Amino acid sequence: MNAIIEMPIKNPVSINCGEYTDKGRVMIRRTISIILILLGIILFSACHETKREQADSASQSVSENPHVRDLGDAELLALVTEIELNQGGILANSNDQIKSRIINRTQNQNKLSVKVSYYSEPIESLTGNPEKEGICQLILLKEYVFDDDELVSINSEPLPFSHEDAQYQGISIGDSIKELIGVLGEAEEIISYTNNDPIPPEGAEYIEYRYRGCSYCTLYDPEMKNSDAQIGQIKITATYEEPGPRGIRIGDSLESVLQCFPQEYDYTSDYYQRIYGMWTAIGAGGMADENSVIVTADPLKVDPFMRIDFEDGKVNRITIGNRWI
Repeated sequence: MNAIIEMPIKNPVSINCGEYTDKGRVMIRRTISIILILLGIILFSACHETKREQADSASQSVSENPHVRDLGDAELLALVTEIELNQGGILANSNDQIKSRIINRTQNQNKLSVKVSYYSEPIESLTGNPEKEGICQLILLKEYVFDDDELVSINSEPLPFSHEDAQYQGISIGDSIKELIGVLGEAEEIISYTNNDPIPPEGAEYIEYRYRGCSYCTLYDPEMKNSDAQIGQIKITATYEEPGPRGIRIGDSLESVLQCFPQEYDYTSDYYQRIYGMWTAIGAGGMADENSVIVTADPLKVDPFMRIDFEDGKVNRITIGNRWI
């Protein structure tokens, strides 16, 4: 038989479970708050350290690689020339020794615009002709725009007038009369006249083959068949279906014509009234005034040329060819 032993409990304690539950919740909340505060401190310290490292890195980068806008002209020229050569365009394919110069440099806060002209090697170094000393030929004119050291655009200006421009309606300077008739058919009118200009060849006789809105001229040579004579000048007085070189039409304004050529100089302030390149009396370039625009293609002589004449501010005649045919 098992005996049941009862032991008396002295000073019995009454336990309130609800009180302990509330205290536990308070402690948990305090603990979570402390953890969140510590995490915030850690994150703040990490972000601050990251920003400081970035600032140090940026400072180091600036010291090692100065801003494009802070480069001198020589360094800037080297930079844009390298960019141009990497483009694989005219400069990359040119056999000439390239020279360059900055013709305009403007800066607005972080933006930098630089306009650069590229020239061939001076002519006298190729020909040994002292009379051509210092003459170069403009190859290219471009504007480079940087924003915060990043190249954002390259703006190309029209190329200089060239031998390929010296043509109209598929007939080029130097083509024969036989080729002219083969392309355009028989002329509407053929006239001859004598050069009364005192500048040589004074007294020379010209033959002019007239078509609708234009005419093609040759220098008469009694020892040559007319069909073999070469075209030396083209005169355009009306542009119906086809515009002249560079898309120029009779009736165009001076401003629109100038936009067809590189704008290297301001002709209104340049001593020789140039718009680009050399003075047209000695080499390849362009010049202008309110009455005419003249461009030449050959760096060693003034031919071929193109002259655009104006009347009342509008184109009224275009002449292409050799000055003395």
